[in-house]
Amino acid sequence: MVDKLNEIIAKTPGIENWVTVGGNSIFDGATLPNAATFYVVFKDWEERVKSGDSQNVILAKLRGQFSQVSGSDGCGFSAAGDFGAGIHRGLSTPGPGPRRHGVEGFAVRDQ
Repeated sequence: MVDKLNEIIAKTPGIENWVTVGGNSIFDGATLPNAATFYVVFKDWEERVKSGDSQNVILAKLRGQFSQVSGSDGCGFSAAGDFGAGIHRGLSTPGPGPRRHGVEGFAVRDQ
C-alpha cells in the first residue's frame, strides 16, 4: 500500500519531493507495522500559482486519492512550523496566529 501512496504523491502536481517513513505513526508517536508517515515538500509558490496548486488544493487532491486506496485510512494536514510538531512538544493543533509555509505531514495506517 505504501508503494501505491508513493505513486499518488509522485504524480501530484505542485510537489517537489517527499520522504516516506514506513512503520511510523505520527498520531500515536509509535512504531507500528501497519503505519506510514509521508513528509511532502511543495514546489515554490511561483511555480504553483499559475496552475492554482495552492496548499489546500494539493491536500484535497491527495486526500481524495488516498481515500480510493483499499485498506488505507489516510489524511493530510499542514505541519506549519509554528504549532509544535516537534519531538519536545509533540503534535498539537494549530491555534490562531500567522501561518508559515511548512512541511506537509501525511499519516496513513492500514485498517
